[in-house]
Amino acid sequence: MKAYIRIFGVGLLLALSACAAFATTIPDAKALADDQPVVLSGKVVTFVGDGLVYIEEDSRCAGIRVQIAQHSLSVGMRADVTGRIKTDPSTGERYILAVGAAQSGPIDPADAVKPLGMTNKSLAAAPSTVGLLVRTWGRFHRIDAATFTLDDGSGSAVRCVVGAGTELSDEWQVAAVTGISSLYDAGGSPEPLILVRDIDVILPPAEAVSAPAAPTGETNPLVNLAYAYSTAGAACNRGHTVEYSFDWGDGSCSAWSTATTATHTWTSAGPKTVTVTARCQVHPDLTATSQPLAVTAVTQLASAPWPTWRHDTKHSGLSQYH
Repeated sequence: MKAYIRIFGVGLLLALSACAAFATTIPDAKALADDQPVVLSGKVVTFVGDGLVYIEEDSRCAGIRVQIAQHSLSVGMRADVTGRIKTDPSTGERYILAVGAAQSGPIDPADAVKPLGMTNKSLAAAPSTVGLLVRTWGRFHRIDAATFTLDDGSGSAVRCVVGAGTELSDEWQVAAVTGISSLYDAGGSPEPLILVRDIDVILPPAEAVSAPAAPTGETNPLVNLAYAYSTAGAACNRGHTVEYSFDWGDGSCSAWSTATTATHTWTSAGPKTVTVTARCQVHPDLTATSQPLAVTAVTQLASAPWPTWRHDTKHSGLSQYH
């Protein structure tokens, strides 16, 4: 197949040479009217997709999409391409409808085209970047199984699409992508689109709940009377709501609630250990427990001893012993 494509491309090149001038650089090709012939030689392949490849000039001044049903090209190769220039009617992106595309030399790491680092806003404001290998970054927001946006705060989020085999996650927070600057039809208006070749994700820290403060309240409660106890301070590092449950140390616990105060009535005297457990409302298996509060339930409050009195010989009356 490779030999056939190369011979076919050379045949077309000879035919074109005999009948008309043709573009030999990507900028020249993009400047042509539709259906004009294009013969490009030794361009670097920067992206390979389903039925298409992207090629780029060594100087990184321009890149272009090449539509071709069958080829054996891969990223990093140098390629010879023959075909005619076209315009995508939905986005205005120029591309080559190729009749031949073949490797023109071995893969050499020194030939690799490095991506241009660009802000989201620059991608939106510079149509000349379409076809180039770029790198951009920002806060990650998944749209569907293959599509997401990146927002770097520069004023315009950029849409990105991944190929089959890449799984996106709602847990991702920040990502940087390398891919081709392209366009998609956003309801009649072309908007920037990155065809992702590589993605680097900054993973968030593991979700966790901080321990609540040790409970506060009466440490010598009377049995059969209700007492209120409070806590505070627990938080989820993902911002999820936190719930609390008090363990009263007598085999019972309060119901889970977002309230930081709960009441309890002890029915037996003796020492108790009261703790509070906090959990994430979204992921209830994530918990943290407070330091304990020592409580001793009593049947009656301790009373002060009755005072002892003696006769005061110096004064008429009684006085209390000290």
